[in-house]
Amino acid sequence: MNSSYCKFYSISCLLLLFINQLSAEGLNLPTITSCTFNVPQEQQAFMLDRCLVAAKAGDKEAQYQLGLYYSDGKLVTANYPEALYWFKQASAQAQVDAQVRLGYMYLQGQGVPVNNLQAYIIFKIAGINGSDEAMDEADVAADLMSPQELQQANYILGKTFRRYLKNIKE
Repeated sequence: MNSSYCKFYSISCLLLLFINQLSAEGLNLPTITSCTFNVPQEQQAFMLDRCLVAAKAGDKEAQYQLGLYYSDGKLVTANYPEALYWFKQASAQAQVDAQVRLGYMYLQGQGVPVNNLQAYIIFKIAGINGSDEAMDEADVAADLMSPQELQQANYILGKTFRRYLKNIKE
């Protein structure tokens, strides 16, 4: 065997032993591709940085997780404007859970004035994207709206979907 192959083989073995030792010691480092805040307290800052990088790069799941992080108040004091921003980003990419949470923010006035019309529209879109919960919540929002508001919301939805269908045909 030549000496550079032996060096490479030795370094590879040491690296594998080091990785196995880390695992044996129970150092559960978060995976690079995940964005979750269900990690020990000492890893929260690392995960926040990781999620911010992914979210800014357009990762809709990371955007949704950041929305949860800022809205639920479990790990940090609730920051509704920040949550709203990230839920909007994820919602624009059809992340249905973010759409549902965004609908609730408008329905309940979290970080925004209560806007039942906006909540209704968002819930309907989330329902079309597959959320049964959103369809039920759209009915709740509709019950809180005047007939004129409901008519306006349905007009906006109809216009939006006609534009969407037109874009598909082109």
